[in-house]
Amino acid sequence: MPQSEPSRGLGVVLLFGALFVLAILSQVPHFNGPDYWVWPWKSLALDRTIANFAAPFVFLVYLLRKWSASPELTARRAGWLVTGLVACSMMFQYGGFHADKRGRRLLQEIVENTAITSYYTDATHIEDLGTWLPNFANLELEHHSETHPPGPILFWFACVKLFGQHDARLAGAYLIGLLASLGTAMLYFFGSLWTTDRSARIGPCFLYALLPSIIVFFPELDTAYPIGSMALLFFWHKALDQRRAAIWLGLTLFGVSLMAYNFVTLGAAMLLYAALRLHREHWQRDAFKRYAIAAVLALAVALTAHVLLWAATSYHAIDSLRASLAIQDHFAEVYPRPWEYCIFWDIYDFLLGSGMLTLPLIALSLRRADPLANPVPIDRGMTVVALAAILIVDLTGLLRCEAARVWLFMQPLIIIPAGLQLARFGMVDRGLVLALQAIIAIVLRCKLAFIEL
Repeated sequence: MPQSEPSRGLGVVLLFGALFVLAILSQVPHFNGPDYWVWPWKSLALDRTIANFAAPFVFLVYLLRKWSASPELTARRAGWLVTGLVACSMMFQYGGFHADKRGRRLLQEIVENTAITSYYTDATHIEDLGTWLPNFANLELEHHSETHPPGPILFWFACVKLFGQHDARLAGAYLIGLLASLGTAMLYFFGSLWTTDRSARIGPCFLYALLPSIIVFFPELDTAYPIGSMALLFFWHKALDQRRAAIWLGLTLFGVSLMAYNFVTLGAAMLLYAALRLHREHWQRDAFKRYAIAAVLALAVALTAHVLLWAATSYHAIDSLRASLAIQDHFAEVYPRPWEYCIFWDIYDFLLGSGMLTLPLIALSLRRADPLANPVPIDRGMTVVALAAILIVDLTGLLRCEAARVWLFMQPLIIIPAGLQLARFGMVDRGLVLALQAIIAIVLRCKLAFIEL
């Protein structure tokens, strides 16, 4: 592509991002969400946050120079870049949080606060895991715990056992930050569904290291959930050709079903991806058969794992799901969740979590593609699948009126195509976009109370 085209596109991205930053700094009404789900305005010192972001951003610029200097990356060099970006992600999370002078004390208070994340509190109430798990569906749990499987509570229970109740709060929080940053590495492998070009797949990793929703929601467990989403879709991709991968898909499905029920909505993305692959294989009967076998095998593995868990612990997954759905139905009656408003505001909140730059970057990516190409290039096809999956979840109201935190597990679907567009820019242009993304992350961290305490 000629350099002049991405340069024009860059201006659109920078202008869009700059206007968004000004709107947040000026506290323009509704830019912090709708009346029924608003992120309160706050004023955290910008200078302290900028200072905490300085070191990781300088390291990010160093990695950017290394990336841009090698148009064709070896696997080893790509590995070093991804490792560096994982470290950047951790530093941005920790640095952004510790811009608040309350520091570790605030981190402990967040973990203990049942209105923010109740898993730790419920974990400390477990006296005997052998009697607790079989009765999980009938327990009186705190707000967040009662709509989730036992996995998040068991995570904190393990932290308490490993580090002791006093130290578990900090240790568990920092462990969540580490897990969230490892999503940067998983994103590199997940990007292979779009392209095999190693250098191009580094682009999304840079954006992910600066992903605002991971920075502002630290230390919520949701920041680590994108790893489960990417693993599901990646193993589904592999399972369509390799039956062994279907086993890994089933085990992954079992694992995420113990953490959060919202992973079920990824079924839309999996079906759309299968349709894309069938289209590229000319809808052959053998392909239908192969895909059906992969799906059945994966489901069989997941169900078998649940049966084994039930046999070993008497944990009843279906009863737990029923209890969660009943509570969600109650919330739907108590809280005003107008579907027609949620269609727009849920997507807005989702884009807010991605930093908003994803919107113009993806628009540029789709604009440069040839709509008449036959067959459809895999990268464009995957982008359409990803966007369609997000829209399906939005329009059906499956996650209606949920916050950017709950939608976080779907962020990879938008970060990959946006990051691939970033990779098409030159080094200076990439640096400008990443600098603006860092500014957006800082401004969101300082001006909006995503975790209010």
